[in-house]
Amino acid sequence: MAVGFLWISIIGSVVFGLGHDIPVMILFILLALVYISDIPASLIHSPSWGRTKAFFQLVTGTWLMYLTFAATLNFALGYHLFL
Repeated sequence: MAVGFLWISIIGSVVFGLGHDIPVMILFILLALVYISDIPASLIHSPSWGRTKAFFQLVTGTWLMYLTFAATLNFALGYHLFL
């Protein structure tokens, strides 16, 4: 499954990059990093790959929460918090 989601993440980063939607492109790049680290983490079962995967999950989750917060404030109050 990680390979399929990696492919979707790569396509998403290219499409949103070409559409000049940089915050969402960053999200898809981070997701790709999660799936890239997930493949060896699930095959090798090494603690270092598990920590790498967890780090990318933490960074991606934080970025996703920021995007959710910023989009909500943009829509509800007219703020502009995106990069």
